Amino acid sequence: MSRVQRIVARQLLVGRGDPIPDATVVIEDGRIQYAGPSPEAPDTPDADVTDCDTVLPGLWDCHVHAFGIPNLEVAAVATQRREPMVLRAARDAQAALRMGFTNVREVGGLGVHLEKVRREGLVHAPRFFSSNAILSTTGGHGDIHDISLDWVEQFGHDGGMLYVCDGVPEAIKAVRTQLRLDAKVIKVCASGGVLSEVDDPIHQQFRGDELRAIVEEAAMADRVVAAHCHGAPGIEAAIEAGVHTIEHGSYLDEDLAAGMIENDMVLVPTRTIVDALVTSLFIDGAPVSGASPRMVAKGRAIADRHQLLVRTPTRSY
Repeated sequence: MSRVQRIVARQLLVGRGDPIPDATVVIEDGRIQYAGPSPEAPDTPDADVTDCDTVLPGLWDCHVHAFGIPNLEVAAVATQRREPMVLRAARDAQAALRMGFTNVREVGGLGVHLEKVRREGLVHAPRFFSSNAILSTTGGHGDIHDISLDWVEQFGHDGGMLYVCDGVPEAIKAVRTQLRLDAKVIKVCASGGVLSEVDDPIHQQFRGDELRAIVEEAAMADRVVAAHCHGAPGIEAAIEAGVHTIEHGSYLDEDLAAGMIENDMVLVPTRTIVDALVTSLFIDGAPVSGASPRMVAKGRAIADRHQLLVRTPTRSY
């Protein structure tokens, strides 16, 4: 016997156009059969009825990391036991679903594994479109600078969430390793970052030929490439290589924006993440444990520049 659910709401947000007042959504066996004005809804005398204020389509979060670590000590990604990390990540995924996020694009984390158990019905979580690892040059943003390089390299080769690679052959191998884990997107660090210790967010990481090899290899499997990038040199290199999205884009300028538009690229500005990151570096005005003076300085600089980016109007194209 079919199970019918009827949701009656003060308003329905449809994603395009104005909200629909006095709306009804009818769901039969998990599939939406009707969504629109209540007077036009089909009769469902045996339905389970839920009344609420607002109904809207499931949300997407386009930049997520399900690392399952308890603080900003990023080395924990490669040094902590995997079991508690998975449990923390599953808890966070359930919380995201309760907040209305039915799909997440994960650019580094445990999402490939969470998606597998979600499909098996073992956890209630959003659908994960995950890169698994973050691809990085040696010494780059996805490297962990204060532990053994051999350890970090082995971690990536064993399917871990960080993968260090240098040169075209290693870059190709890195992409194939993620595809082997059923990654749905490929993530690269085209510039330095804040939480990595010794690199600079302005500096380009990966040469153009390395980035092109990553993009070409991903394309053969119908995957797009997301590039972590703050500085202008890395953004320019990513554009020239055919990367599909720029994550953060703190030093994006008018010319680079025009290049992105010409190449049908998308900016994922991650304003909430940048703001939360800088806020989390301090408690009562003092740096938190694990936040070095260099991280704090980089975080402040990026936060100011990124805020300017998202507030400054751009010309029409």
